[in-house]
Amino acid sequence: MTDEQKLEFADKVVKSGAKIGNFVMDNHGTMTLSATVADDLKEKEDMPDTTLGQGKEAIMEYVDRLKPLIRQEYQERYDEIWMGILELKEVREEVYDKGKQQDTTFNRNLVAQIFHMMADKICLPAIKVSHMAERLEPDKGVDHPVRKKLGESPDKLIKKSVENYLLENL
Repeated sequence: MTDEQKLEFADKVVKSGAKIGNFVMDNHGTMTLSATVADDLKEKEDMPDTTLGQGKEAIMEYVDRLKPLIRQEYQERYDEIWMGILELKEVREEVYDKGKQQDTTFNRNLVAQIFHMMADKICLPAIKVSHMAERLEPDKGVDHPVRKKLGESPDKLIKKSVENYLLENL
């Protein structure tokens, strides 16, 4: 196993929320480890469906604000596309954690980053990030921090998962 592969593996373990108890690698690259899943990750897995349903509903209300910017051929499938994305394991693990974001019950930044990935394919031509920000956050519009996130992509693991989903479903 190369050093790069070891670093990539370690990065995945950290992002998974696992707490490493013991990690041993022999000269042949065989790894033995014991790990426990972090309590907050267990809480997300054990989260009642009603909590997830409320979070999903809030996310769908939020992204529906962008519907007027969507090309006609994607209008009918827009909600279905989002529901599929929200079911992706990598997305589900982070989208319901709002972190330090104010005035929201979900990870608004992640939702904006995911929309950024979709925008080129499903938005009307000439739609700018400022238009998107004004629709998502009408009170602050272009001055809202979500504007910056509408120009970024999510972390590698989520990005790859969403890219694969979009390739299959757009």
